[in-house]
Amino acid sequence: RLFVRGGGRCVIVDMNAGSGEQVVQSLPAGSAIVVHTDVSDESQVANVRARALDAFGRIDILVNAAGISSYFGPALVEDTTLSDWNRMISINLTGTFLMSKHVLVDMKRQRYGRIVNIASTAVLGAGYRGQAPYAASKAGVVGLMRALAREGGPFGITCNGVGPGPTKTPTRSLLVEKEQDFIETVPVGFLGEADDIANPVVFLCSQEARFVTGQLVYVDGGVSIPWNIDHIIPPPQTPSAREHP
Repeated sequence: RLFVRGGGRCVIVDMNAGSGEQVVQSLPAGSAIVVHTDVSDESQVANVRARALDAFGRIDILVNAAGISSYFGPALVEDTTLSDWNRMISINLTGTFLMSKHVLVDMKRQRYGRIVNIASTAVLGAGYRGQAPYAASKAGVVGLMRALAREGGPFGITCNGVGPGPTKTPTRSLLVEKEQDFIETVPVGFLGEADDIANPVVFLCSQEARFVTGQLVYVDGGVSIPWNIDHIIPPPQTPSAREHP
């Protein structure tokens, strides 16, 4: 919606074609299409490129936002099945690779492109207990981002990443269920919403960000600030409580 509001035309790529069509219907006529796609399937990804070129003539921007978390909830590494691991990697990392691979042909030819990968605070040093496949997939997304930035730079292509913090979306059931617990982990004192993540994505795809590439931007209300030791440091005195000579 933010891209269309700024004059863009969009291809919505999703396994859930029904919800994608609802979004298309809410936008100005001709500004968006939806392509039902499993991003881990290269033939389906190639079809996305073909449909995009047929509908709009060129591809300037790719936002790799397709992703999943664990189907069955947290699991320790020794309890994680190979099938669960492979499914996570195939969508979160391989899907990002395939989408990038297929649009780079057009971006290099036109010598212009913007790629933004949605990463996660899971790539931070603290890690996510019970979410090793997810954390590994998102760390891979960051590594791929930097390789794309290096390879794309000479062709006028930038690639950056956005690492969302706790954000209220319909699929984040645990976050909604334990909202106050999550809020207490966020220095700004509230949870993000979809536009809070979308706005920096739009910026990174703009001409104003032409000198920004290979960077991971955490949009997380301060969650990524390391080593909170506030609880062991005496609080500063207010001016009224200080002694004056």
